[in-house]
Amino acid sequence: MNQEKIGKFILKLRKEKNMSQLDLADKIGVTDRAISKWENGKGLPDISLMQPLCKELNITINDLLSGERVDNKDYQEKFEENVLKAIKYSNKLVIKSILFYLGTFFSGIIIIPILGIIAPTFIICSIIVPLIGLIKVLSYLFKFELAFVIFEIGSVEINPFISLALSIIMGLTMYFLGKEMWKLLMKYLKYIKNERLELEI
Repeated sequence: MNQEKIGKFILKLRKEKNMSQLDLADKIGVTDRAISKWENGKGLPDISLMQPLCKELNITINDLLSGERVDNKDYQEKFEENVLKAIKYSNKLVIKSILFYLGTFFSGIIIIPILGIIAPTFIICSIIVPLIGLIKVLSYLFKFELAFVIFEIGSVEINPFISLALSIIMGLTMYFLGKEMWKLLMKYLKYIKNERLELEI
């Protein structure tokens, strides 16, 4: 089946009937995005939608799958050929959908929770860690005691100002990592959304 030819045929018939993509989509119960996808040759209607589509366009399924009106003399030959191709296409689409949703399910169990928890945690910690370093410096300057985790090298305690610098570096690193993980999560979700829309009939 020539998807591009079928798409142009759907477009031509829709325009002949003075219907917008949205009008046709509403009549057969799909989105206008699906109609656009078919008309641009990027996909074909699911077998379950072919009858309602053909009814709206006043053509036969054989005409639709041929991408043109079929003469009576070629009808049977074209019909058998088109039906086999439609079944193959539909089976391919079903397999692709199953693989996509299985992959999404299993990767979603790992990717979404990990990135969804770690990214915000890193971003929150990127604020808390430098604040702790700042409080440590203030407690050193104003001589008040607070319980802290102390950086030590051997028996030498690290100066609070060096500790502040280290906490700022650590905070910036955590912020960068958290931000990148968040971006990765958003890219993953966008990819899933786009792939799901591509599978939309």
